[in-house]
Amino acid sequence: MQRRGGTMRKGWLSWLGYCVLIAALPLAMLGAVSEANEYRAMGVDALDCDGPLGVLLFSVPAILIYAAGGILNARRFRRRRSAMVACLCGLICVPLTVNIGAALRESNRPDVRDGCRSATAQSVAPSVSRLRRYPVAST
Repeated sequence: MQRRGGTMRKGWLSWLGYCVLIAALPLAMLGAVSEANEYRAMGVDALDCDGPLGVLLFSVPAILIYAAGGILNARRFRRRRSAMVACLCGLICVPLTVNIGAALRESNRPDVRDGCRSATAQSVAPSVSRLRRYPVAST
């Protein structure tokens, strides 16, 4: 049942790799089309403090999967199937990289950093003062 030189195992692993790339395609599409500032995408000029995190949540794992797939298939670039898969992985990595860059630029804008930091401080401050108001009795 086993072919010469253990090629049956190599063939099985390559098909498993292709299945992983196909299964990660929805993750890559979500990472490529999600916006770093959803309010600006709707036409509203407002701060979106969790927008870049939403983009990075989908884009970073997808780019890691497709970069690894592209590198592994580029090693056997003379085979037609491997060359095609390596090129497709590269084409998928391009919009993911652009979207990651846009999300990082959005999170490093001064108004976003100051506005989101002050909003977080305002939401944390009342709970801290509430704890100070009622001291815990020692037993």
